[in-house]
Amino acid sequence: MGTAFWWPIVGPSTGRGLPPLLGIIYLFTACLGCTILGIIITFAPSGLYFASTLPGSFNDWQFASPVDQRVGGLLMWVPGCLIYICGIMGLLARWYGVPEAGTLPDGAPERIS
Repeated sequence: MGTAFWWPIVGPSTGRGLPPLLGIIYLFTACLGCTILGIIITFAPSGLYFASTLPGSFNDWQFASPVDQRVGGLLMWVPGCLIYICGIMGLLARWYGVPEAGTLPDGAPERIS
């Protein structure tokens, strides 16, 4: 699913991918989902999320349930957003690197018609 999500942004075919501005909007809205869910889990009262008490899970660090919930929310919120922000910055660099229509690249001789 991750490959399907990122394919319009980093796919090898430039003609099929999203234009940079639409890609930025695409990644920003995806970041909103992780951010909102991360904030809800981080600041919710204890008992909303218990990863360490699920059957078959292991808690090597022996976090208490409220701490485990806050760490889980922060891990979803901060590193998740950093990945999207890096993608947005890459799209901005691509957008600013494309020459405008009617302009010549640096060092190209002008044509006299």
